[in-house]
Amino acid sequence: MNNLPNPLQTDACARSGLCCKTSTCPYGEWDPLAHKCNYLEIEEATDKFTIYECAKYDYIKKQLGNEFSPAFGTGCCMSLFNEARQRNILLSGRAFVIDGTVTRSFKS
Repeated sequence: MNNLPNPLQTDACARSGLCCKTSTCPYGEWDPLAHKCNYLEIEEATDKFTIYECAKYDYIKKQLGNEFSPAFGTGCCMSLFNEARQRNILLSGRAFVIDGTVTRSFKS
């Protein structure tokens, strides 16, 4: 057995919305004026953090190949310099997996 880290391992999605503000999945529709996918919705928001969700999540999860695109539940590949992600992790009061450890954030 080798003990090398898995280079494909990612941390949990913190639902910052960055992916859907960068491009769409095959099920999405781009809104050029809002610069985001039309199906990106706010689930919870305060003056300190915003948790997003996909309005088509239930439909997408029923489609063949949904485990590949979009990659719901596979983690975050854009964690560097993602300030919204960091705020969600630190302030939302939700649990996320960071470096393989479940971490509960503070909600203030």
